[in-house]
Amino acid sequence: MQIFRNFLQRLKNLRSSFKRPNPLSGQVTKLAQRIEVMKRDADKLAIEFKKCFDEVKRREPELQAIVDEADREAAKMRDYYSMASEAYANGNGAVAKSLSIQGHLHQDQTEALNEKAQAIREIGKLGKQKQAKCKALNAEVVSLTLEHETVKKLMDVGKEIHSPHATLLDNRLGKLTGKSLQALSSIGTKSLDALKALLLGLSNPHIDEQMALCIPDALSEIIQSHPNIAGLFLPISTRGPGAKAWIHNLVNPIAESATGTAYELLATRQLMHRSAGDLKIQSGDSISFGPKLQARYNPDNTKTAQLLASLIQISPKRWSIFQTNPNMIERRTVEADVLLYRGGQEIFVDFKYTKGTKKNLVAAELLGVALALSTGEIHQAHFVCNGKIDKVSRNRIDDINRVLTRWECGPIKAQQNYQW
Repeated sequence: MQIFRNFLQRLKNLRSSFKRPNPLSGQVTKLAQRIEVMKRDADKLAIEFKKCFDEVKRREPELQAIVDEADREAAKMRDYYSMASEAYANGNGAVAKSLSIQGHLHQDQTEALNEKAQAIREIGKLGKQKQAKCKALNAEVVSLTLEHETVKKLMDVGKEIHSPHATLLDNRLGKLTGKSLQALSSIGTKSLDALKALLLGLSNPHIDEQMALCIPDALSEIIQSHPNIAGLFLPISTRGPGAKAWIHNLVNPIAESATGTAYELLATRQLMHRSAGDLKIQSGDSISFGPKLQARYNPDNTKTAQLLASLIQISPKRWSIFQTNPNMIERRTVEADVLLYRGGQEIFVDFKYTKGTKKNLVAAELLGVALALSTGEIHQAHFVCNGKIDKVSRNRIDDINRVLTRWECGPIKAQQNYQW
């Protein structure tokens, strides 16, 4: 019976994928119409600028004759003005006036000839303007044609996505800019499976729409700046079993987890432009999403016991509970949202997203990061939060940093209110 119900649900999804109105189809039609109009305008301009150039070429002898005659008239004008000046200097005003009148006549003739020559030159100038417009239109036709093909491709892939929120996906795709659609297409060119997974993620209603619409551009920018980035579309299996690719976390049904996944990417892009404290991604950094650290921090570990003992000395109230309830810290690995590799050092970054006012950091994770710093597995550790980190977590970080300072290790740093 369950098999039959599953079959009916798949059939329903398939039927709805054919029935649902797709905003991209209207976009495809509009793009095709714009391309057709631009092609016609470009063809018309091509005919017009060639006609201008042909006319200028045909009238080149006429233009040269006009220029030559204008030069002769200008020479006569200068001669008469020179003779008029000389006659006036010799006190012969009547002769000077007569010569000046002749000079003015030749000046008028020169100016008239120059205007005729300029009229022919304007035809060539107009031809160049039309040629430039034609070139710009053809370039836009190429760009729009690429966008048209991109949208059609996304429509085809979208039809294969049988998400229960397919209509939401269609609406979101319909709001993307041409640049964002091209970013999606470039991902699909490299990996169709990655594009399908991304589209499924974009259809997740638990991700804020404003964030969802920014994901394609952020992905494109990060990949272009760091082409060797790892962990986005395929898990980093060499850094811990069970690791998941970032893109598959977008479909998380838990709202804060799904939005947190989007925040990881958008905040990573933001760190390329704006620092969080002293943390900023540099152009030469290697970036990995989701690698696991090897630091073990189960309660039987000697280093864990030493760390806990030191922390209990600092604040029994905050740390004794982990000694009496060791199962609370019984985890074996810590996962970095992003791990930066820079000049032989590994920089741990963990993004924390909250829809509330404050975020609590899991004590077991803080202990694991502290152990990774103490063993030299990582050299810097940063927690980056879109909101405030609660007081208990901040106090625990301060406690841990006091111990790490005694151990001559780098501190854990926390940046609050970091917006994407």
